Amino acid sequence: MASDTHFDAPWSGRLKVMSWGATILLLGVPLGTICVPRTPWWSVLFPCCATVSLVAGTALWTIRAYDVTPDALYIQRLFWQTEISLAGLRSAELIPEAAARSYRSCGNGGLFAFCGCYHNKKLGNFRMWATDLKRTVVLRFDDRTVVVSPDRPAEFIQQVRRKAGLE
Repeated sequence: MASDTHFDAPWSGRLKVMSWGATILLLGVPLGTICVPRTPWWSVLFPCCATVSLVAGTALWTIRAYDVTPDALYIQRLFWQTEISLAGLRSAELIPEAAARSYRSCGNGGLFAFCGCYHNKKLGNFRMWATDLKRTVVLRFDDRTVVVSPDRPAEFIQQVRRKAGLE
């Protein structure tokens, strides 16, 4: 049974298709050059290393789960966690597709996660750590906006509000 302060970050079908498709494409191109007759090994080395590094490096940033504590929200990655202090939280609400019509100024737009710095007319500038854009929760702080996508959004909102003293 899931803890009332631990929330998984399930991948949407869209994220799965984008991640697997991009991985196959990125790894397939340099691997395909290996099959070209008389291709010197050194001319294949850089593209192979670069694409493997890109895929592996991006995979490290995947979002596995969210943990809510009395002081902070922890976004669980593969080997570390990102801490977001709950100090200054003004609201937490479920807004499906909150990131619609956003542009990304820095970050990842669908290779193992949707994370980074984004902007749209509805939210303004915001940071996003999400895996399913249809179950986005918007956390508004005094000085920033954060978008996440926990598996049980209503329970997540309740926990965050309670831990931040909004209830």
